[in-house]
Amino acid sequence: MSKQLLSMFSNRRLLLLTIGAMTLSASQMSLNTYIILYATNHLLVSIVFAGMLLVISEVGGSLGRVIWGMVSDRLFQGNRMIILCMIATISTLGFVTLATLSEGVNLVVLVLIIFVLGFCLAGYNGLWMNAATEIVPKEQAGLSSGFSTSIGAWGVILGPPLFGLIADVTGSYSASWIVMAVLMFFLWQFYFYF
Repeated sequence: MSKQLLSMFSNRRLLLLTIGAMTLSASQMSLNTYIILYATNHLLVSIVFAGMLLVISEVGGSLGRVIWGMVSDRLFQGNRMIILCMIATISTLGFVTLATLSEGVNLVVLVLIIFVLGFCLAGYNGLWMNAATEIVPKEQAGLSSGFSTSIGAWGVILGPPLFGLIADVTGSYSASWIVMAVLMFFLWQFYFYF
């Protein structure tokens, strides 16, 4: 068993996928954790509207899980990696946009940004799990998905505290959005070299 587990660490594609998924997980949880605080404290919208933004993000994610899978299967012949790179790139642009917003932002624009971020950041999971099982031999599919989930889930644990620390140190949510964008963008660019 330990030999098989070591083979997961030596699979470069699986390791890159897992680290990339960690950044998506960190970004997803940071958005979920801080969107209400960001919207009320930085954009000065009502708490009710800020709560609706979280709901809109989750609705986007629910649709994303279905639609991204369909796009991957039907338009890209099951190439999960290119779709995951697209998701990371769109999310990076969304975070950079959030970093530039200020009080008085058009609320329709804000809703669209949050919907797209939710669509991407909560919609990637199925692609990740499929990719983790497809890049190893079939007999290692279960071990591969467990390995990838165990490591990738650290993004859920590390992302929000890192985001909050950056916001506290800089006094700015914008800096936190930018750091998340930069981390995600650079880690996911490795996939273009597969």
